[in-house]
Amino acid sequence: MITTTRPTRYRDAPSDARVRLARRLGLLGLTAGAISLFQTVGHIADPAYLIPGLDDGSQHVHYHLARESLVSVAAFAVILMGLFAGPAARTAQLWRTMLAAVLGYVAAMWSGIAAAGSAAPNIMALTVHMVSSAGLLCAAFVARPGFRAAAR
Repeated sequence: MITTTRPTRYRDAPSDARVRLARRLGLLGLTAGAISLFQTVGHIADPAYLIPGLDDGSQHVHYHLARESLVSVAAFAVILMGLFAGPAARTAQLWRTMLAAVLGYVAAMWSGIAAAGSAAPNIMALTVHMVSSAGLLCAAFVARPGFRAAAR
């Protein structure tokens, strides 16, 4: 007996369209985030970021810049894995993992408000932070129905 059903691509078309939009938004957010990441990487060896007399050593800030850069790269990788996962891999757990990476990255980007009293050192940096945050947050929530469909 031969049984036919509608192809999966038709049934999942609305969620696939949302995932495609989410990918574009995510790539926008990651591209803006990469600008900030490259600025941070550039400060790692910058002598202006030395703090003479610091108990942990004058280059301790360089360590934190390097650590922040590596954690950001890891968050980017998790976000990309989530956004570009195939339909069968789009589980609720993967979406929650991607959301955790997005929220962690975005929170770290805005942590300057609490730590230094400013979200960014200049208007260009503030724009980069806003575009990156908006793109990544929108991507995660626009993609959500595409992950629900896979978990059914």
